[in-house]
Order: sequence, then C-alpha cells, then structure tokens
Amino acid sequence: INAATGKSYTYAELRKACGRFASSLRNNKLKPGDTLAVVLPNIPEYAVAVLGASEAGVRVIQSFFINCNRL
Repeated sequence: INAATGKSYTYAELRKACGRFASSLRNNKLKPGDTLAVVLPNIPEYAVAVLGASEAGVRVIQSFFINCNRL
C-alpha cells in the first residue's frame, strides 16, 4: 500500500505489473545480465521494478533517495 495515495496491489495485479515491466525492459533492448539502476522511494512501484527486472533476467542496483536537508 502506498501511504501517500492509498494505491495497493493484489498479488495478481503485482504479477501482471511485473510482467509488463519485464516486457518493457526487453522492448528497450535490455537483456539478461544487463544492469538496471532503480532509484525510487519506498512505494509499491519499487517492488514492481525490482521483481520485473528479475523476471527479465536483469540485475538491479538499488539506490535510495537521501534527503540532504535532513542530514
């Protein structure tokens, strides 16, 4: 559940979204073994990106937002 918007996914919706993301990666010429940097806040779409990349065989580098104003 995205706390800001209230958007949530069922398992079936998550699986479908991951499949669409994996297809999008393949359509954009990413192939198994390539690396993708994922820079997203803690939202449901983060899981879609990571799981979809895994489905496509693409490695993920996880990067997290740092709010410099809070440092």
